[in-house]
Amino acid sequence: MPKSPLNRIAHTAHTNHRILRRAEEALDPSAEPGGFDLTYETGRQADLRTRALAYGEGARGVPAFAERATRLLEEALRQDPSDADLSAALGLVRGDRGIAFLEHAVELGSSSVEVRLALCQSEAPVAARYCREAIARAPYE
Repeated sequence: MPKSPLNRIAHTAHTNHRILRRAEEALDPSAEPGGFDLTYETGRQADLRTRALAYGEGARGVPAFAERATRLLEEALRQDPSDADLSAALGLVRGDRGIAFLEHAVELGSSSVEVRLALCQSEAPVAARYCREAIARAPYE
């Protein structure tokens, strides 16, 4: 069975029982009729912050989630602009266009190594500082 692009998302289960004739027919969420959506084990819809963070994580493994993730993260940040996790997730989803959100997440106290690595690889004037911080926080990664 083909590997799912969802395997990067923590606590995610994905089942695909299709039998493929060719490897290039592997899961492509954007090509499925009607796309697909995140579902929740409880059957109830999660709160906005939880959904936004879930889609933010999902968008990094499944680009088809990027638009919805961006919309939800922006909406959640309007409700709570001091949430470092939301700012970090939006910055990571936006990539090069999200540097300001990543820097804001660090200012708000984010301890994320991933945020610092993204800033380390950016054109930010203080990128070297973020590289040192990432290494100090996770020297074996």
